[in-house]
Amino acid sequence: YGNTTIEAINRFERGYPVNECGGRDEYDNGNGSLMRILPLAFIPSITYDEIESVSGLTHAHPKSKISCVLYIEIAKSMLENNLEIEEHIQRACEKIQKHYEGVEYLEEFRDIFEMDFHVTEGRSYVIKTLEAVLYCLLETENYRDAVLKAVNLGRDTDTVAAITGGLAGIYYGDIPQEWIDDIPQMDYVLGICSDFENFCLKK
Repeated sequence: YGNTTIEAINRFERGYPVNECGGRDEYDNGNGSLMRILPLAFIPSITYDEIESVSGLTHAHPKSKISCVLYIEIAKSMLENNLEIEEHIQRACEKIQKHYEGVEYLEEFRDIFEMDFHVTEGRSYVIKTLEAVLYCLLETENYRDAVLKAVNLGRDTDTVAAITGGLAGIYYGDIPQEWIDDIPQMDYVLGICSDFENFCLKK
């Protein structure tokens, strides 16, 4: 975990209400909440407010919250529609622009809305991370290549690749078996997934 997350945990341990623990400063816009937010896409009735609240446990700045909502919108589009990646992104961006119209920080997502990416490395700043993720998806044609492209951007390789892999896994579903075989405690991981699936079915 990064500094923003440990600071949120420390606030919780000091007695802060759980929904007031996330950092709200400009420098709290790392990609930590974006990295863990994807499971919400599988909850049919999830709302923007709920996505924002889950981000806000650790990353409560509007930029982080909007990034998480946009990422979930793209994921949900992939789960629900048979479209090209570019179309999924466009649909999600249209919804975000409409919902957050007039919000102070929306203009900072302009390159994403216009799909005008200038990605040279994998950065930990949340909006730049999201740009890198979408760039990797648009520039490749399968799960393996998308994830490897994210890794090869350098810098924050693990997080950018994980976030890229989330969408690539939904869209392509072709995770290399040899990669899966190398995951430690795979039965434990599958058990968590099963528990979450059962939770979603009850929602």
